[in-house]
Amino acid sequence: MFRKMRRFKQELPQNEIERILLKNTSGVLSVIDENGYPYSVPLSYD
Repeated sequence: MFRKMRRFKQELPQNEIERILLKNTSGVLSVIDENGYPYSVPLSYD
């Protein structure tokens, strides 16, 4: 479904991702679209 991460050696294990998300309440999601245009979205979650 998703493309393989380009820098797969930097990929975090699932349990580490969950630990980071549970520890914090906000973050910034940064991505590059299919045309190579970068954008970021600030997120706040509880």
